Amino acid sequence: MTFKKYNFTQIKTDLEELKTFFESKNDNIQKTYSKPSDIKQHIENLNTFIANSETLKKSIISTLDSKKLDTNKIEDSIRKAYKNIIILEFNQTDDNGTLNSYKNNNDRISKIEEIELPALRNKLSEELKKVKAESKSISKYLIKMGITHFDIDINEAEKDENIIIKYKNSTNEKSKLENSLSDGEKTALAFAYFLSKFENEVNTLDKIKNSVVVIDDPISSLDQNRLYNTAHLIYTNFKNIKQLIILSHNFLFLKYFNSLTKDSACFFLNQSKITELPEELRNFETPYFYMLKTLLDFNSGNIDYNKVNRYLPNYIRRILETFLSFKFSRIVDRARGYRTPGLKEFDENIEQTDLNNEIKKDIREKLAKINSICDSHSHGNAHHTEENFYISEDELNALAKML
Repeated sequence: MTFKKYNFTQIKTDLEELKTFFESKNDNIQKTYSKPSDIKQHIENLNTFIANSETLKKSIISTLDSKKLDTNKIEDSIRKAYKNIIILEFNQTDDNGTLNSYKNNNDRISKIEEIELPALRNKLSEELKKVKAESKSISKYLIKMGITHFDIDINEAEKDENIIIKYKNSTNEKSKLENSLSDGEKTALAFAYFLSKFENEVNTLDKIKNSVVVIDDPISSLDQNRLYNTAHLIYTNFKNIKQLIILSHNFLFLKYFNSLTKDSACFFLNQSKITELPEELRNFETPYFYMLKTLLDFNSGNIDYNKVNRYLPNYIRRILETFLSFKFSRIVDRARGYRTPGLKEFDENIEQTDLNNEIKKDIREKLAKINSICDSHSHGNAHHTEENFYISEDELNALAKML
């Protein structure tokens, strides 16, 4: 539909003439108006314009209310309406030379529609192909980490939330990652994505040889069976780069990785300082020896209270639980899954020993005391010292000596 600006000048003139005419009838009531047909036609024209505008309004509302809107058609309609408005405005101000500006803008719009938009669509298509290729690489790396029950794909029809989890041997698909995967699977997926990005973007020998890669705890929440797979995957994928730096709290994982590299440098982050790796961790088998060495150093005065007060209570508890579990070789709570006892569950074992009753009572009281103090400190360790756990120096000294 072509839009024209309505000229209200004639209607205004007609109304002025009518006003003058009715004022003159005060002097001569028999006087008649000379151009009734003209003003009638002008008013009819105005009514027609108003009716057309109303029809247009209803048509636009009807289109917008439709549930089957074609976004491409809407964009075309907007462009055409925009062009008509520009033409109308520029036609009203032709004496200022704005028609030339309109022509330039119109040429620019045509260039965007005919050249730039197709080029951008082609670029988008190429990027989608890259993303599809990356999703295949992600699935490949998930398999190498021992995760074989789902694949990752891309839903090209969606701009957001377009990652699809496809479960094997099932038609089930999910796009909400936070509701579909365990913490370990999320960790593995994130690391597989990183490996895929490196493979697809650092894709020349020169780039690989000049790359420095930093990996922070790639095995968080992974089970023990996947630690070696992940260590081997890192070693294989990054053995030719310039430098590889791995940060982890998991000494068993680092042991696996060191067994592959053999000549890697190992350092220990202690109280925000980088130091040499302690001897008791160089041939790591279990954290028990490191925790026990820390306790002995504290008891002998080689470690200051302020350096260990936030995590030593946790070490004390874990040392006792490890020692007593080994000493008594006991499994508890079979109904909920096999596990070793906690400190408060060794009363039965202590009672069955050949110790006299006074010593048994003393041991039970000490265990209860240690358990009550250490329970609130059970998450502290040497790498998480920012939590606000507090125990006085006298109380920690007594606790360590008690152990």
